[in-house]
Amino acid sequence: MTLQQFNPSNDDGKTVSEGAPAVPKPDERGMFPFSTINGKTGDASGGPININQGDLVRIRLYNASGMSHSMHLHGMDMTLVDINGHPTNPTLVTTQAIAPGEFFTLEFRADNPGNWVFHCSFPGHQANAGASGYQGAPVGMLRIFHYNGAAPVPRQYFAPATS
Repeated sequence: MTLQQFNPSNDDGKTVSEGAPAVPKPDERGMFPFSTINGKTGDASGGPININQGDLVRIRLYNASGMSHSMHLHGMDMTLVDINGHPTNPTLVTTQAIAPGEFFTLEFRADNPGNWVFHCSFPGHQANAGASGYQGAPVGMLRIFHYNGAAPVPRQYFAPATS
């Protein structure tokens, strides 16, 4: 299944494969087959989130969907510092489950240079209707943290997905 099946063209006739944004349509249950972060899939995010070694990075998660997610960061552990707006005893986590309507604040110290993926661990939330990106990379609910000075993330990664 390709993204073009969801939106063969936008208002100006441009197809998804020509760079038009995909506009998914709900399935027979009314569910959308796309999972996003800030309303964008990983391949449509425009590029990585650039950080410097030593930065304290704060991630605020709010689950506005009707599904649970399991957010995971490669390369570093995160610290859970806030649950539903209330400070909590800092807890080291590698993955944070988040149910509909919940919100959390996670932090990590950028201490492992490279390019690291932050994503939902559920395969269907990474694939988005069976689509995959550059060299089979997941295109759904993810972002890449890029350390300034590390090898760049290939620009092809942020190209339209294919099935």
